[in-house]
Amino acid sequence: MRYPGLMHTGRLLLAVMAHADDETFVIGGTLARYAAEGAEVHLLVATVDAGSLAFTRAAELERAVDALGLADFRFLGYKPTPMTWTPPAPAPDGGDYLVTTPVEAVSERVAEEIRRVRPQVVVTFDSTGGYGHPDHIAIGRATRRAFEQLVGESGDGAPERLYAAVFGRRLLRWGVRGLRMMPGRDPRRSGPEGDIDLAAALEEAPRPTTWVDVRRWLDVRRRAVECYESQLTEAPWPQRRFELLPARLRGALFPREVFARLWPEPQTDEREAGLFGE
Repeated sequence: MRYPGLMHTGRLLLAVMAHADDETFVIGGTLARYAAEGAEVHLLVATVDAGSLAFTRAAELERAVDALGLADFRFLGYKPTPMTWTPPAPAPDGGDYLVTTPVEAVSERVAEEIRRVRPQVVVTFDSTGGYGHPDHIAIGRATRRAFEQLVGESGDGAPERLYAAVFGRRLLRWGVRGLRMMPGRDPRRSGPEGDIDLAAALEEAPRPTTWVDVRRWLDVRRRAVECYESQLTEAPWPQRRFELLPARLRGALFPREVFARLWPEPQTDEREAGLFGE
């Protein structure tokens, strides 16, 4: 799907996310900012829910994409990991789940999308998936492989910069500290099945290099958040309250969205204010 009539600057950005809503909850302010400033921002979503929920989530994504001002979005069509976060058993052919599909197969499909869009900048997840989510880890690994393949080809239109969203780092740090203070809770064994190591995710996340100021775009981000009604009603109460904080308060607490530049490899202590080398 493409949204015509946008004034573009020649900058192209492709966000490769695991689920519908990642583009909003994780990097919505950044995508909204670049779209508003004239960049052509594309979105690739790896998974799609099954059954009637698929139509609901796809409609919510379409509204969020419109709210953020993105140019288009596409699905790869893999199944998401079940809510228990326990990876399903692979089918004989590798299965349709993102986490049981060979990384080579996923990366080739991501590479096809990069060739189609021809972005200068690609954004995805780091090797921890932000907080250990299997789908985030899988699509991050596949995207990095696709990026490195295309850079190695050195052809015209090869992507120039690869970033990982280091999202919720401050919130994750608070969560780890909070769990350690609670009797019987362990940040290394959190999540529905006790198989999420939040402490490891915090420790192993790549060093942040890039801080994008999103304060002017938090109202836009909130409008996109509100498009995900099914997510907000299903999420635990504290998460709903956090996502719907007034823009001024959220801007005071989280004025920037944070990224780690994976390519080209950053210099020691290098700091950027944007994804296009600002």
